Amino acid sequence: MKTYENIVFDRDISLAIEHLFVGPYPTTFDPTGPITDILIPPAGFTWMGAVVEDSPSVTVSRTKYQLKTGVPKGLQFECVMEIAGKFECALYTRSNRRIQYALGGIAAQNILIPAGAMLCGSPFPSSVSPMGAAVTSTGLCTIGDYVVTGATSAAAMLSQNEAQIVGVTVPGAAIMTWQFGTPGFPVSPAVGQNFYKVSGIKAALGTNQLAKYAVLGVADFADGYQVIHRFDKMAPGSDWQEQIRPDDVNKTPISFDAYVTSSGEYTAQGFGTQLVVGHRYFFPKAQ
Repeated sequence: MKTYENIVFDRDISLAIEHLFVGPYPTTFDPTGPITDILIPPAGFTWMGAVVEDSPSVTVSRTKYQLKTGVPKGLQFECVMEIAGKFECALYTRSNRRIQYALGGIAAQNILIPAGAMLCGSPFPSSVSPMGAAVTSTGLCTIGDYVVTGATSAAAMLSQNEAQIVGVTVPGAAIMTWQFGTPGFPVSPAVGQNFYKVSGIKAALGTNQLAKYAVLGVADFADGYQVIHRFDKMAPGSDWQEQIRPDDVNKTPISFDAYVTSSGEYTAQGFGTQLVVGHRYFFPKAQ
C-alpha cells in the first residue's frame, strides 16, 4: 500500500460524543474496561449531564529546551521543560449545580425560603434509593420541586445531593412515595436525614479560591469504541464566559487546567516514575 493512497479503515474511524465526570481531588480511577452506563458514574464522580456535541477538546502541550550547534546549526539536544494539559467543553445546562465547577472553587449554596421552613419530609427506613423513597411527608413538596438532603436546614443549604420529584403516589398521605427524575440523587439519601425544598441556587463569580478536581472525559464512538481521558488533578480555567444569546441558550462553557502528577504506572515498561498531566485509555468494541 502506498502512503499517498490514504486508506481509511472502518475499524478506526467513527463519530463520537463526550461525557464529562467530575469528582473532588484526590478521587482516583484506573479503568480496566469501558464505562458502560453514564448514569452509574465511577465511585466519587458526578456525571455533568449532556455535553454540546461539537465542543469537547483535550489539549496537551510540551515546551522543550533545544540546543543547536555547528555551522549550519543542527539540533543536538533537547529536553522537556514544561508540560500542560487542558480539557474544555460546553454543557447543555443553566444550573449552578453544574456550572459551579467552572466558576472557581466555592460550592454552590442552596436557597431555602424561608430558611429552615421548607422541610418536606424524612426518608422512611423501609424504602430509600437514588430514584425513589417512601417519605414521611410534611406536604410542602410536590411534583416538579427540587429537593436536597441534610440532617438540618444548615446542612441542606450546602448539600450537593439534589433530585427532582417527578412522581408521587398516595398524595396527601402521611407516608407517600416519591419518584425522582433521572439520574436521581447522586448519593442515595440516608435514613435519618431530611428532604428540603430548593427554591434557588447561588454561586460565586470570580473568586480567588481554586478548587481541585479529578476529571474524566468519556468519548463513546458510534461503532462501540470508547476513549477515556483521565486527569487526576485539575482546577477551573482562568476564564469563564456566559453567552446570553439566542443561538447559545443553555450552552455553558466549562474548562479545566491540569496539574502535573507523579505517576509510577509506566515503571513496568522501563520508564520509571513520570510527571504526567493525564492518561488516555482506549477500549475497542467488545466482541
